[in-house]
Amino acid sequence: TSLADYCRRVGPGYAEAQTLVRCGAFDSFELTRPELLWRLELLFERGKLKAAADSGCGALALGVEPCGSDRRVAPRLPEYPRGERLRLEREIFGFTVSEHPLSLGGRFPPPVPGLVRATELRAHAGRNVRLLGRPIAWKRIRTGSGAMMFLSLDDPTAAFEVVIFPRCYRSCGALALGPGPFLVSGRASEEYGVVTVTAERLELFDPEQVPRLYPGGKAPQPQAAARTELRNTRAEALP
Repeated sequence: TSLADYCRRVGPGYAEAQTLVRCGAFDSFELTRPELLWRLELLFERGKLKAAADSGCGALALGVEPCGSDRRVAPRLPEYPRGERLRLEREIFGFTVSEHPLSLGGRFPPPVPGLVRATELRAHAGRNVRLLGRPIAWKRIRTGSGAMMFLSLDDPTAAFEVVIFPRCYRSCGALALGPGPFLVSGRASEEYGVVTVTAERLELFDPEQVPRLYPGGKAPQPQAAARTELRNTRAEALP
């Protein structure tokens, strides 16, 4: 029900509790993250329990309980800016959880020529399309012509499926195993009510191409440079 209640019941180490606060795990306690961090300091009584955490023992393991209340004098502090919250989430988890990594602060899709949203894909069946997505699952298989891949991605609007046949896989298969995000160019087709994209090209989408794709990113490069093709690595041989 509160930060003090959690510490009392669970007895986390100081570093563990601090990480949970910083990533937003206690946002439901209706206090800002800076306020929670301040109260965490009070709960651990001027660092006495920090030393216990450093020795690998939680508060309860030492028989020492945090302060009985998290309502001791602490200032009212504003919440971190959106960019800082997302930066902390990426630092801790490797991705953002409070919003889609490609949401661009509500400015999706970015100004990439010919880009369509995943929700618009059905309307483009039978045409060449270009989508931006984050990989969420993949499966490699071997065929008589070589290895190929089924790749699932999503953007802030929906998920979509991409098929990478051997010819394309030979040039971008290793790249497709990475964390992305990817720009996928190919032909959309609908079969049995399902729309898929047959990839003709897969490119890594550089965050520097669009401002604030990730908090703390550098300023975008000129448009001509933003369209510079990235060199694709050859796919590693399947075991």
